Amino acid sequence: KLGTKMYEFLLSFKTKSSDHTHFSRKTKVLIKKIIAKVCCYEKKLLNYLIEKKVDGVICGHSHQPMIKKVKTMDYINSGDWIDNCTFVIETNKGNLELIKWN
Repeated sequence: KLGTKMYEFLLSFKTKSSDHTHFSRKTKVLIKKIIAKVCCYEKKLLNYLIEKKVDGVICGHSHQPMIKKVKTMDYINSGDWIDNCTFVIETNKGNLELIKWN
């Protein structure tokens, strides 16, 4: 709830000026990182994946787009279409890649 309120507050500064947009986006990313650390997001996610006996997770929307390993598990986050304009594809060789729409 705190993250949502802070995000909505930052959106109120979003104007056509790239300086304000850049400021609100950078601040939003910082707030999300702080909240994720406070909530121990990765640790909880890893424990859940181990409990479910899976190799990884694919998710999106509310966190920063990335493909990485968390311990031995794959963490794939496609991001979103609002701020990041990112998506994940599977190549012909079976690899997952994060793409930013230009």
